[in-house]
Amino acid sequence: KQATSLRWAVEGCDVSKDYVSLKGWAYLPNLGRVKINIYAEDNEGGFRKLNKTSFHVPGVNESLGLSQYELPGFFAAKRIIGNDNFSGKFMIEAIDLQGNESYATYECK
Repeated sequence: KQATSLRWAVEGCDVSKDYVSLKGWAYLPNLGRVKINIYAEDNEGGFRKLNKTSFHVPGVNESLGLSQYELPGFFAAKRIIGNDNFSGKFMIEAIDLQGNESYATYECK
């Protein structure tokens, strides 16, 4: 099932020989707490989940009407080991409390 439209923004990304990372914010309007997952696409077309931390985003929380306890900000990264290669494409996934999913994609340039 598709959830309400995901609202999001990317503030920075990096794809280097040592790691991939994505920083930004994401939330689903009017649904309160949601789970946000971040994935990076490898060169074989598969997506790998990144390690993520969430945080309050001054200005964003206020402009979106979110409480101080909602954490739309994220920083997600994965260290590259061995022959892993990533395309620079990322997927942001949001899952609401009913299990409905919403996605957005972003390409790091």
